[in-house]
Amino acid sequence: MTPMLIDRRADGTTVLILIGRLDAETCTELERQLDQVLADRPKAVAFDLKRVEYISSAGVRLILKARNYMAKLGRRVVAANASAQVKRVFAAVQNLAVDQLFDNDAELDAYLALLQQDDGDATIQPG
Repeated sequence: MTPMLIDRRADGTTVLILIGRLDAETCTELERQLDQVLADRPKAVAFDLKRVEYISSAGVRLILKARNYMAKLGRRVVAANASAQVKRVFAAVQNLAVDQLFDNDAELDAYLALLQQDDGDATIQPG
């Protein structure tokens, strides 16, 4: 199974749909794919976590890598659809890995639409 699907949108954002386990075993391939995505310098990166079964420190590190790179460009990394387990992991690291964590696709899409209108400075509070 492909651990990540990539949705490059016409508005310049890239949605990364992560699948399965994000651990030391899967993150090597994911990092290779992420590096290719970041090389394109997207306007924003959104991680869809709906299909993530488990996340370890390696998975958090991968998302943090994206956030650090995008921050240098003055751009955002957000996530949506995290399970309760993944939310607990993000809470433990104080959400350092993403700028905002949304509960569902509707919140994420509303944020991404605002992001395109506000030159990257949109803020929507998760539900």
